[in-house]
Amino acid sequence: MQDNKTYLEKLCDYIGIITDYADIWGERHFVSDSTRYSLLAAMGIRVSSEEEAGQRLEELKDKEWLDRLPPVLVVWENQETVNVEITLPVHQAESDFERLYWRLLEENGSQRQGDLSSAGLTVLETRTIGGGEWQRFIFPLTGLPAPGYHRLEIFGGEEDWQAGTSLIVAPLRCYQPQALEGTGRVWGLAAQLYSLRSERNWGIGDYTDLIRLLEFAAQSGAGVVGLNPLHALFPHNPVQASPYSPSSRLFYNVLNLDIEAIADFNECQEARQRLEDESFQAKLRALRTSEFVDYSGVAEVKFEVLEILYRHFRRHYLEQSNDRSAAFRSF
Repeated sequence: MQDNKTYLEKLCDYIGIITDYADIWGERHFVSDSTRYSLLAAMGIRVSSEEEAGQRLEELKDKEWLDRLPPVLVVWENQETVNVEITLPVHQAESDFERLYWRLLEENGSQRQGDLSSAGLTVLETRTIGGGEWQRFIFPLTGLPAPGYHRLEIFGGEEDWQAGTSLIVAPLRCYQPQALEGTGRVWGLAAQLYSLRSERNWGIGDYTDLIRLLEFAAQSGAGVVGLNPLHALFPHNPVQASPYSPSSRLFYNVLNLDIEAIADFNECQEARQRLEDESFQAKLRALRTSEFVDYSGVAEVKFEVLEILYRHFRRHYLEQSNDRSAAFRSF
C-alpha cells in the first residue's frame, strides 16, 4: 500500500498530534498545515517546510535509537511475558566478552535479577546513526510483578553503563469495593447540587445542603450519592452556568459556598448586619422561591457578602502574622 502522507503529516503522527477529526454530524475536518506547524512549534519542534519536517523526523527517530531502553513500559497484569526492546551499538552487541545484566526493582521493595547475553537476543532492527550501526533487540521478561510501578534496569560489562525504564503493570479492572463483590449491589441518589432547595440557602444548593443530603441518604440505606461537577465556572458571567463547561478544573465554584458557614462570618459584624437587613432578606426570599436558579441574583448577594468577609479577613488576619495568613499565602 502506497504511503501518500507528507513529511509534515508523518512528523505530526510521530509526535502524537492528531490532525483530523469528525464532528458530531460525522463530517471529517482536516487541520491546515499552518496549524500543524504551530502545534509542532508549541511542542518545541520548529519547522517551516516539507524538507525541514523530513529532516526533523529523522533526527527524532535517531535520537530515540540512542536510548538503550524506552522511557516507560505499560503492560497488563495477565501478560506472561513482556518483550522489552533494548538498543545497543553493534560493536558492543557483537563483543564476545560483553555481558548484559538486568535487575527488576519492585514497588514493594523486593528485587529480581539475572544475566543474558546479547548474542541470545532476537534482533529486531538495525539502524545507522552518525556513521555507527545500532541494533535493537527483544528481551523477553517473564514473571511480571503485581500491579504497580516498578523499575527495570539493564547494565553491561562491569556496570560501566546502565539504563532504566519504568515498568507499569496495570490491573485488568478498577478496584471493586467489597459491597459489590459477587452479586452485591448498592443503590444511591443522583443530585445536581445547584438544584437542591432548603429554607436556609441563598437560592442555590450549597455544601451545607449537600451534607444534609448525605446524612439523609445514609440514614435511608443508600451507598452512594452522585453529583454534578463542582468546578469553577465564570464569576464575571454567572449565567454561563453549565457545570460541564468550567473555566477551570483546578478550583471549585464559589457559588456553592454556604456563606454563613465561613469562619469569618460569625466574627464579622458588618456581614451579619447586612444579612439581617430587610431588603437583603427580601432578595433571599425571592431567590429561594424562584422556579429556576437565578444565577445572576445568587452571584450578586453572595459576592456582596464575600467582599465584606474578605475585607474582614485582610484586616484581622492577612495583615497580621498568624497561622491563617500563612495558610492563605501558601494557597
